[in-house]
Amino acid sequence: MRRLIRMDETSISSERRVVNRWIQLTAAIIAMLAISNLQYAWTLFTGPLRGSLHATLPTIQLAFSGFVLAETWLVPFESGLIDWIGPRLMLAMGGVLVGVGWIGAGRAKSMTELIITSTQCQCYSE
Repeated sequence: MRRLIRMDETSISSERRVVNRWIQLTAAIIAMLAISNLQYAWTLFTGPLRGSLHATLPTIQLAFSGFVLAETWLVPFESGLIDWIGPRLMLAMGGVLVGVGWIGAGRAKSMTELIITSTQCQCYSE
């Protein structure tokens, strides 16, 4: 006697989610590769920053390192925030914070201001 195994809808949808998660992960990696151009372009700004802020290269590197850490390592927490507040509000807040970060970094008069604007605003915007 042959037994029919019936799969319920939840197991089928969970299998689709696994595939969907892999697609999302791949898309996120591709997006990070595109964003990494900003990370590589940072070296072009070190000379002008040293001149205008009278800062040392290690201090400028600290601001850059904070930006990179905030940009990449907070993504799991940001995804939880998206689940909590929704994607529209998250994108709106991210857009505003990116603008504030760019304007603040452009108007920074000291390395402390540069570190705060490039790290804190960017960590909430990605």
